Amino acid sequence: MICRAVIGCVITIALVTLLVSCSASLKLVSIQVTPATAAASAGSPTQFTAMGTYIHPPRTTDITNSVTWASSNQAVATFSSPGAPVGAAVAVSSGTTSITATISSSSGVVVGTASLTVTAGGPPGLQSITILPSSPTIPQIGQTTQFVALGTLVSGGEIDLTNSTATTWSSSNMPVATVSNTGSATAVSCGTTTVSAESQNIVGSTLLTVSCGPITSIELLVTKTGSVEGTVTIQPPLTGINCGTVCGALFNEGTGITLNAVPTPSSWTGCDQVIGGACNFTVRPDSPGGTQKVVTANF
Repeated sequence: MICRAVIGCVITIALVTLLVSCSASLKLVSIQVTPATAAASAGSPTQFTAMGTYIHPPRTTDITNSVTWASSNQAVATFSSPGAPVGAAVAVSSGTTSITATISSSSGVVVGTASLTVTAGGPPGLQSITILPSSPTIPQIGQTTQFVALGTLVSGGEIDLTNSTATTWSSSNMPVATVSNTGSATAVSCGTTTVSAESQNIVGSTLLTVSCGPITSIELLVTKTGSVEGTVTIQPPLTGINCGTVCGALFNEGTGITLNAVPTPSSWTGCDQVIGGACNFTVRPDSPGGTQKVVTANF
């Protein structure tokens, strides 16, 4: 009886030791901050994302809400602006600042970095503006679609102008559709209108149609391939797209979609355009008369 009790005790201790060892093996080894290099005009926010890479077992996950965000030059940009979402740096004045995402743990301090350049009068050297999605259709009055304004810089590279205070959005036919100062268009009546975004006297535009026809729902399926674990999310943050291996949601045909992925995929399939690493497209079936569209992020 004494022998059995001792053996039982040893087995219990061994099991406890094994469980503690397994739970302690998960370790954060690096943080990737995206975008790695960003530009903004004074007064506008820039949303940063932190992806943590772990070992034992290896995985990559979004830790934006878990890190401590900081700007090396508070006079240029700050994370303390009231009402700003986690990870959003608000540009204050001209200059360059280092953005850091930090986590402290028993295994040490892990830091991810990025750079933000702020200009007083809008983005530097703007060459052109592209409005996405291109020529979307809103089927019913009262529905909305989100536009994105992407600026191409003379020096190379691109900048998201959608929410910049230096960007002016407009609709050429407001009785058909109105557009907010963040690029969200709302259908008012049937017809067409030209939606434009202007910055530094550069204008980008696209045609918006309010069809007032039957609503066709298309199933959007987003898949991921590759050996690197990544995340795919939708802009704006509509319900349904926040992917594991596969995710999907129903959207009205003609809806404009922008998909963002972290880390940046090596390639996308199923997009109309890929700009700044983001997949932009109008929801239409892959085959005539079909009800499904597939987009794949290849990591």
